[in-house]
Amino acid sequence: MSCPHCDGTRWRVVVGGGVSRVERCACWRDAAAQTLLKAARIPKRYRRCDLTTFVTYDNPELQRALKRTRQFIEAFPAVDKGLLFIGPPGIGKTHIAVAALRQVVSATRAHGLYYDTRSLLATIRRTYDPVTRGSEGDVLRQVVEAELLVLDDLGAERLTDWVDETMNYIVNTRYNDDRPTIFTSNYEDLPDPEAGVDPLGRDHHGGGARHDDRRAAAFTSNYGGLPDPEAGAEPFGRGQHGGAAAAGVAPASLDSLPMRVGFRMYSRLREMCEFLEYDGPDYRKLFEGGKGASSEELDRAWKKEKRRPRLPERTSSRARARLKTGAAELGWSGGRAGR
Repeated sequence: MSCPHCDGTRWRVVVGGGVSRVERCACWRDAAAQTLLKAARIPKRYRRCDLTTFVTYDNPELQRALKRTRQFIEAFPAVDKGLLFIGPPGIGKTHIAVAALRQVVSATRAHGLYYDTRSLLATIRRTYDPVTRGSEGDVLRQVVEAELLVLDDLGAERLTDWVDETMNYIVNTRYNDDRPTIFTSNYEDLPDPEAGVDPLGRDHHGGGARHDDRRAAAFTSNYGGLPDPEAGAEPFGRGQHGGAAAAGVAPASLDSLPMRVGFRMYSRLREMCEFLEYDGPDYRKLFEGGKGASSEELDRAWKKEKRRPRLPERTSSRARARLKTGAAELGWSGGRAGR
């Protein structure tokens, strides 16, 4: 259907002071925004995400995240930092991130781009296939040059050397070019040393030691390196000869954010993003017959659960078994078994 103001020409005649002139019709701007939104690679499931349709409830951390998101949208492109939404699955992190992307693109005509982290890495890997048309440089250029990038599910990919180098290249390039990025992650944050807590969990401002030993131990491995197993100590402060945790530090979670992305990237994220960590009930579990949960249902579920468990943690200890035919003990750390 043609625009009633310009008959589909994208230009409209404006008469003022006895003079006629032409200017771009508003429908052209809307059409340009729609073109940019299609190019942003937003998955079909999220193409209608909007902050006005996001169901809220009495959750101060969530309310703060939404407030900071609205401020980010209003200030764009004059923003100092990007955003990093952290929390367990199903609490609306992707909805909020995509809503911000859509609104920024619609309002400013910025070139935005969405990628799930695993999908991005898989796309880059496919360029190594000689049959595939396209190059790694073409994919990376779009990602690093987007005026606003949403990287969803950060830390989901196993951290290999290649993943580490590729993701660090993307993050560092965008940081150096001062291009804002919105991230989401299911993996919890650790204490910020700049906020008065050092890697070992000690309060810099005169307080006693923090009791969040699991997080502290994770920082220990990043800051101080990995202990030598031959010296009787494993990473994360476990004693191999007696089982006591070194320096009173409990085993670390391998599924915390710094462990999943590497300390180098974590340090950069701290500089380039505002961390918005919140918890809540799983929206997906409350869906019935395709109908979303109400604010009251979410509030009841939140009060009932009040901090549900995170993702299952990986084992951080060695499996041990005793051979049936002899007294030899088999210590197995996941590799090839043998005497």
